[in-house]
Amino acid sequence: MSQTLSLGGYTVATFGDTEQLAFKTGVATIASTTVEDVTITSVAAGTTARRRHLLADSVTVAYVVATGDTSNSDNVATALNAITPAKLTTELKAAGLT
Repeated sequence: MSQTLSLGGYTVATFGDTEQLAFKTGVATIASTTVEDVTITSVAAGTTARRRHLLADSVTVAYVVATGDTSNSDNVATALNAITPAKLTTELKAAGLT
């Protein structure tokens, strides 16, 4: 299953190996899978709109979660699609992203 996610507060240069590992850990936790099953396919520059239309640094992370079989694929898809922004933030912070 592949998805993309925009994260504010990072640039391509600052979203390094440590941050990518934390991201993969957070996604793996949400998907109830292992870090090894999460692959980041790209990290691209982006911008996010903030209050009063100010722009902030952000990255768009494209990633794939390997699911193995069809039943697991459905479970992973359900978990990732049902995630709320608050839950995602909590899991990513718990994994080490700020």
